[in-house]
Amino acid sequence: MSLTAGMIVFVILAEVFTWLSNRKKERERPERDRQLAQLAADAAIKKMEDRQAGAEKLGRSNVFDSAEGLERTRHPEVYLRIRTEQDGPYTKTNFALSNGGSEVAQRVRVAPYRLRSGTIDFTGIDILEPNLTKEIQPIVGRTSPLSRNNLSSLLFGEWDRLKVRAEEWALPMRILYEDAARNKFETNFLLVYLPMQDILEQAAFKAQDFKFRRLE
Repeated sequence: MSLTAGMIVFVILAEVFTWLSNRKKERERPERDRQLAQLAADAAIKKMEDRQAGAEKLGRSNVFDSAEGLERTRHPEVYLRIRTEQDGPYTKTNFALSNGGSEVAQRVRVAPYRLRSGTIDFTGIDILEPNLTKEIQPIVGRTSPLSRNNLSSLLFGEWDRLKVRAEEWALPMRILYEDAARNKFETNFLLVYLPMQDILEQAAFKAQDFKFRRLE
């Protein structure tokens, strides 16, 4: 083989080696990027879970401390927790309402909440006895039948439309109710939506900062 032919073979082999090396790096890059993205997502989820656990602990403390105070004055006190349920093709957001007071709460309802994208209404509860829990579901307007009881379908679209680029989006809401003597009460709280956890199919809602008062 002549020197020129040998040089040509060497150059070709060098080009092939470089091409194979680049292909290997291209195959490895998506996996490396995926691992980095997963690590970032895991860190973000852990941060939000720690924050949520602290908020829920504080919320429960406020509820029960206040309930003990109201027990001496014999009033109802209604608060709630939120959970998501999968029922076949339907995703449902359940509001579990509890009475932490010492008197029966009557005509219990969560006040409707209106957004530009639609309205959130709720079914009511006629009677909620002390230390008992009953569940209701939101009724979401302007959405498909599959999403009629799913808050995520409305809030994610509204969050995206408003460009609320935050880990949490808090909506002020109220629970209205009466005692047996028709005295009126309300519980103010924050419904907190967690869009990133919703995207990751994690728990996307929490209720916190409960404040109870009697209406004049």
